[in-house]
Amino acid sequence: MLREQNRLYEACSPRPAPCVHLRFTGPFEQKIIIWDAQIATLAYYLSEHKNLNMDCKTLRPFINVGNHSEPGRYLQIGLNVTTIDDATIIKSMIMIRQYKRLQVGRYEYGDPYCSNEVS
Repeated sequence: MLREQNRLYEACSPRPAPCVHLRFTGPFEQKIIIWDAQIATLAYYLSEHKNLNMDCKTLRPFINVGNHSEPGRYLQIGLNVTTIDDATIIKSMIMIRQYKRLQVGRYEYGDPYCSNEVS
């Protein structure tokens, strides 16, 4: 449906927000698929996952590629930004579309969320 409507993405939740749910097309394992994505700020992710015994010193920006489901392949992205807006969504989609060896699993990169805080 996204391909036929020639849209960049389909927003499934309001934006800007600390967490946005959307769908977009992109490559995965040499096929064009629908990504069923959640893009969240690291602050939002940390507040929503308090039970995982993680803190801001261990949480880093991440990409989590999950299993395929009816709406598309699950994708979760955590970014060290203050809000998820249209520009952040577009940059995230470009990042996923250009990632050549993306596989199911979690990828972490960059500095820990609160690495700039003074101890």
